[in-house]
Amino acid sequence: MEHDNIGLYLKRTREKKKLSQKLIAKRLKYKNVNFISMIENGVSKIPANKILNFVKAYQLEPFIGFVLIREVYGDIWKAMLDTEKMDHQYEDLSFKKLDKLIKKLYNKELAEYGIKTP
Repeated sequence: MEHDNIGLYLKRTREKKKLSQKLIAKRLKYKNVNFISMIENGVSKIPANKILNFVKAYQLEPFIGFVLIREVYGDIWKAMLDTEKMDHQYEDLSFKKLDKLIKKLYNKELAEYGIKTP
């Protein structure tokens, strides 16, 4: 799934639930809808450390967060699965597990840029 497909999925989901971009932006603590629009149009990708926030703002099930990580950050996702032998069975997913995975993902993303985390 490309960024534009993810964006389209988010847009359709938002519209189906009758949520506005303004409401999504407010839930995500963005001052305006520009970034939401850019993500929904496939111009930008969801920042790794914000995936859980997006899942909650769009009222998605936790497993969608794992799908978003896999699709948006596939190389990091694969490395995490390979190095940690993570079981990615989708039937036992929770927001807590998603949050833990996102933190690991974000730290790995920062490490790729030479930024150390505490």
